[in-house]
Amino acid sequence: MPGTAICNSVIQVAPNAWRLGELIICERVGTGPVNGAAITTWRDDEGILWYLRRGRKSDSRYYPNGRFAVPYHKSGTSGAIWKLGGMFVKVKSWGEGMDPESDTLKLIYESCPGVPVPRVVAHWVDMDTQRSFLILRPLRGQILLHAWPSLSPELRQYVANQIADVCEILAKHTATYMGSAANPLNGCRDQYLCPDRPVSIPSWKPISLPRIDEWNGQEYFDPFQIGRTFNLYHPELEPTNIVVTSDGRVTGILDWERAGYFPRCWISTKPQIADEFLLDAGPGVPDVTEWQWRLATTLEERGFIPEREEWEEFRGRISGTVSTAVSFAKYFPAETDEAEDNEVPDVPDVPDIPDVPDVRMDEVGEPSRLNAHDPHQVWY
Repeated sequence: MPGTAICNSVIQVAPNAWRLGELIICERVGTGPVNGAAITTWRDDEGILWYLRRGRKSDSRYYPNGRFAVPYHKSGTSGAIWKLGGMFVKVKSWGEGMDPESDTLKLIYESCPGVPVPRVVAHWVDMDTQRSFLILRPLRGQILLHAWPSLSPELRQYVANQIADVCEILAKHTATYMGSAANPLNGCRDQYLCPDRPVSIPSWKPISLPRIDEWNGQEYFDPFQIGRTFNLYHPELEPTNIVVTSDGRVTGILDWERAGYFPRCWISTKPQIADEFLLDAGPGVPDVTEWQWRLATTLEERGFIPEREEWEEFRGRISGTVSTAVSFAKYFPAETDEAEDNEVPDVPDVPDIPDVPDVRMDEVGEPSRLNAHDPHQVWY
């Protein structure tokens, strides 16, 4: 499967079985019994029993070549979602230095009560196909993009208030570095803060900044003021990533893989400048910028002061800069030998996320251990 399109990550190998990547089989067994090697089990809305297990060579006996399952949703060339057994199977391209979304979801779930995140049934990284897999419970409602035309102005503002509440909860968690939420050694991944993508980096792989401290980052961001304390933030609070009910209640926020510690001003600046926050034009949507300005205004009223003009000047200055180690070295001494002459501030304590082994199937179907995530590490 290495090298195949992301939409070919789920293959039906038998009438009641689907292979997820190269490692795992999702099987429908009706009323039972369940194979003793089951990793986890659940029942769908009709009471049918489903389970996950490790794959074996005999799984292709019905459909030797497999049948590609049709994705429920596709996200460019780097991600896709399937629906199996009432659960969502989310597959994303993965590479070294990228934090699996499951790590961030676990951190938010445990550290930020009140933030509605999807519930994870199982997760793993498939090292053979360089993809991460998440099995997620469905959320009640529909994405805000689709619900928006039917919401009254009062309910639209109610949604903005709830998302601002989430931003306030997250922002209470701070760090002295700008970087990933799940791994303090990794930098932030936000295209609006990064230089242009080098041609050597494939389109599916996000580019990221180095880990930034105030002492080594202000010159790069100037005149955008990053400060000395960074706030936990979900930088993709777009109408496609928010799930709401018909009465405007937010039941879930999606796509946490880019969450991290950002400058406080970025929390209210990002909604103003990112096209992803725009609504789709159509009946009931006279202003495609309404979600942008409602959220940005509400955040500013909560004390998150934007720096849009400063960001535009910063962006104009770095436009055309390629994100290579050579170009970064000008701004980030930590990437050069000069780093030894700088005093690096202490890294604050962050919640521990335990390392767990991955499970890889060899040719005879026996598991061998690698460094990544084990489907046995299931949490709710």
